[in-house]
Order: sequence, then structure tokens, then C-alpha cells
Amino acid sequence: MVHCVVFVMDAFMPDQDTILLWRKKVDDMHDELKHTGVPLMVLLTKIDQLCERIRTDITYCYKSEALMAAVYKAAQLFKVPESYVFPVQNYRHECEMDPTIDILTLLALQHMIYIGTDFLHSIKLSDHKDEDEDKKIAEAETQDLVDFINFHEFNGIFL
Repeated sequence: MVHCVVFVMDAFMPDQDTILLWRKKVDDMHDELKHTGVPLMVLLTKIDQLCERIRTDITYCYKSEALMAAVYKAAQLFKVPESYVFPVQNYRHECEMDPTIDILTLLALQHMIYIGTDFLHSIKLSDHKDEDEDKKIAEAETQDLVDFINFHEFNGIFL
């Protein structure tokens, strides 16, 4: 069963033609997910390349106007609340793990788990008496979603 759909894109917004292409694909995804209620969220990567201040001090990320603008644009593009857009910094040249970089990724992962868990709690199928039937329905809906995702190419967007 799919518990949450996560789009991954870098913080730099693409050109208008690419946005229009993505918008169509995202709208198709929303239409497919509408009946299931599966939540969507966005990981916004490469935030350290948005501004010099974030590059030198990752703790500045939530104060950066450039990052907040990128979060807003991503929220608009993917039709999710801004609170469902999570900025993360990529490892580029680091040889060892850095907790200041990891904390944003771990925070995003924690919220993925919360969002997925909330979704599971919202679809408790306790009204059905036949658990095998519930399992078959959930598996069929998940397979339909996987088939839909595989059928559509989300160039530049990773799921």
C-alpha cells in the first residue's frame, strides 16, 4: 500500500515550458490520487546553492528569502501546503557525515513517517468485517497507482 508520494526536485525552478509540462503531469497525478487520499510532499534539494549564506551556515535556511521563495513556488507547482515542502542539502564534496546537513534530511524523513502514519490512521478499515477483502482492495489501489506512475514519465521529478 502506498502511504505517501514524495516528489524530489532541486531548489532552482526550471523554465516556464518545463513548469507547464510538470504542471500537466502533477495534475494527472493529483487526479489519480484524489480517490485514494494519499498525501503528497516535496523534497527541495540543493538548497545550499540558492544563496551564499545558506552555503556557509545551513542553520540560516529557514531565514533565507531565496529559500522561502523556492518553497512557495514548489508548493504552488505541486499543489501542496508549504509545510509539506522540505528543504534538504545534498552532500557534494564532503568526505564525512555532517550533522548540520543530516538534520534537514532526518527532519524530512520524520515528517514523511508522520504523514504516512496519519494517512494510515485515517483509512482504518475497521468497518469491513473481511480483512482479506480489505487487503485485496488496498493492494489493487496500490498497484493502480504504481501502474499510473510507471506509465507517466516524470522527467526531472523523482518519486
